[in-house]
Amino acid sequence: MYAPGFADFHPSSRSKTASASRRSCTARLPRSIRCSPLPSYSEQHQVAEIGWVIHPDHSGKGYATEASCVVLAMAFAGLEAHRVVAYVDSRNQASVRLAERLGMQRDGLMRENKFTPEGRRSELVYSLLRHEWTNEPIDHP
Repeated sequence: MYAPGFADFHPSSRSKTASASRRSCTARLPRSIRCSPLPSYSEQHQVAEIGWVIHPDHSGKGYATEASCVVLAMAFAGLEAHRVVAYVDSRNQASVRLAERLGMQRDGLMRENKFTPEGRRSELVYSLLRHEWTNEPIDHP
């Protein structure tokens, strides 16, 4: 099902690996996978939030890495964000590995901050700064 506002990613080019190299994101996703725009962006603080959900049938194929690279590029180049943050369920090791593969740094743990039908859950906070993504020199003293 297509949801308005979602970006389509087509297999226009293929890379030999699903690595998170910031300059080799090729968005080689099948037509059936959609990637949501950034869920939130603070123009005042130049902070965007990224998140991902992958159906188990498509996990482990590098699609989340590829799509996340495109979204990060959009955040830093298109929105000129300074920081992109991800909130990851602390039990979800695949998402933890993805955040780290994207070059994100773990900022902290928000203990039992989410309530779900299964009970309270904790989230890890990861972030990536523009100069880390672009390898630009830091522009402050």
